[in-house]
Amino acid sequence: MAERLPLRAFRGEAGQALYDLPDALRPSEDTPAPPRFLPEYDNLLLSHNDRTRVIPGNRPVPLPPGNGATAGTFLLDGIWQGTWQIRDQTLRIQPFINLRPADRDALLTEAAQLRAFVAPRAKHDIILEKP
Repeated sequence: MAERLPLRAFRGEAGQALYDLPDALRPSEDTPAPPRFLPEYDNLLLSHNDRTRVIPGNRPVPLPPGNGATAGTFLLDGIWQGTWQIRDQTLRIQPFINLRPADRDALLTEAAQLRAFVAPRAKHDIILEKP
């Protein structure tokens, strides 16, 4: 069906068909993806066909038992590298790895944008915890 749309066709690493807008910007392959904060039970981590593209190693999918998730997850360069949650006016970020300074700075910039989106008038602190 996508073949009928005015899209540019590509081939993925496994040979699968991929489509994009014909005039869309395409960064080079070595351009890192920006940090992204995902909500609890985000579809990318829970329903993605090939989770190994975003979840390194044998890390289990963050689906806690009981009444539900209490923390979101974040991606660095497209890979799941930690969790986050807002409690008591504080955005707490818990990375799984030691962050390079550039990744830390980019993550904190994205965290400030998340904080402003969630509660634009409230004062939230941001705490970046140690792995």
